[in-house]
Amino acid sequence: MSIEVETSDLAEVDEVVEILRATRTAAAAAEGALEAEPATATAAAAAPHLRRVMLDNMARRDPNMEGGVDVTLLAEAVGRIGDLAETEASGNVTLSSIRTIAATGVTYVSVGALTHSVTALDISLNIETK
Repeated sequence: MSIEVETSDLAEVDEVVEILRATRTAAAAAEGALEAEPATATAAAAAPHLRRVMLDNMARRDPNMEGGVDVTLLAEAVGRIGDLAETEASGNVTLSSIRTIAATGVTYVSVGALTHSVTALDISLNIETK
């Protein structure tokens, strides 16, 4: 079983990193229990299965930056996670910004623009019978 957790700011990234590190430390010490606050108990229980952290909307639109996005926050999040889990960038990803986003070192990039920005094509089929 693999679990992906979604984060949208550095505070959430730090919380996930803390849980991942505690889980890895507990596993290395062969301890069966992980202490956690009630609010993070579910995340802590899932942590051994956590494989990917989604970094949602951490690439901010900025027409003055390369690719039209500011990836400062995204790059910081990727650095904090390091090799504890795979990372996935999502939000504000376009075909023109994907190269800049990928350069941050994320493992995966989700390009929603491929599906939700498609222009509909209205086609009908009229058959006349005689």
